[in-house]
Amino acid sequence: MHFNNKNNADDLRNTILILCILPIFFLSCNMSGYNDLGELVNQFTQFGENATTYMRTLNLENGSGTECMTFNGDFQEGQCSWIQVLVDEQEVTVTLQMGSYEISNSKINLSYYKEYTNSYRRKPNPAQAPGAIQRDIVPLLHIEADWNHDEIQGIIQIDNASYIKINILFDQIFSQNAPNWVDQFTKIYLLNTMSAHARIEGFGGGGMFLYMDKKTVFDALRFGTMNFTVTGLLNVNSRFTYKNHGELSGITLNGTMTNQSDLNGNGEMGGTLTFEFHGMQNIWQGTIDYSHLDIKNTLPSSGEYHITIDEATYTSSCDFGNPGNFDLTDILDPDSANW
Repeated sequence: MHFNNKNNADDLRNTILILCILPIFFLSCNMSGYNDLGELVNQFTQFGENATTYMRTLNLENGSGTECMTFNGDFQEGQCSWIQVLVDEQEVTVTLQMGSYEISNSKINLSYYKEYTNSYRRKPNPAQAPGAIQRDIVPLLHIEADWNHDEIQGIIQIDNASYIKINILFDQIFSQNAPNWVDQFTKIYLLNTMSAHARIEGFGGGGMFLYMDKKTVFDALRFGTMNFTVTGLLNVNSRFTYKNHGELSGITLNGTMTNQSDLNGNGEMGGTLTFEFHGMQNIWQGTIDYSHLDIKNTLPSSGEYHITIDEATYTSSCDFGNPGNFDLTDILDPDSANW
């Protein structure tokens, strides 16, 4: 167990209390919707390699936000996804909707049938938090909007909202003109994993116990899979194994990341993932090492991401996994001096 000395008494009392109520917790949980051992979660037909993600940022009164739209097909009709990340001083909230689209002349019709939500925030008791939640959108959510597509600039416009192709952002970030370009890379990377984790029902809360000793396979939006397993009781071990995992366009992950924590959500991370980022002109390859990060109350609390990009090594603060610090508004600022 990862107890701090000054909190030994409180942690011991909490552990005894949780051990007393844990049988009741398991009996009271609604296990419908969770998957049997080795079951593949096929909630949609994967978009395929040709899917493209577009991104914009939001300046909000009480924080900031980011939106991504991913389309397959050739801008006529097909599947689509919309993800929004909202940030304030208390939490990071992720909302992902799955649906379809149809474009005719200068209009786009969007229809969403499934929604996933997840929040990253400090929780008094992680076992009491619901974690990621999914729901069917009934009746379907229909949106009709004005549509414009500028292929040369890599921009789409839906009503008054303009989105830029995410691969163009990779070229801007990896140009290394800004002193903290590695931090920008880390934010985009984490946005990619947040999208995948939002579809693990119960992720980040007590619902994760329902995956105990199971191996559940989740499809990525575009291609590949993520295997998710939870083992242990007093020390809970979570494993995320990515196999040719493509979520947002231009990003592919392989490898295993781990979380090891006590019942208070305190512990350490581990494992290494390899990645490929495809820009408009170049491809960047590297690794992200999680073994120098500690977590507190289920979130990174100290340490650094150790990142290797094309054989050069960098570090990035753990802060980008914490509420209030995951701010992407500077990524789309045309002046890199403001990053």
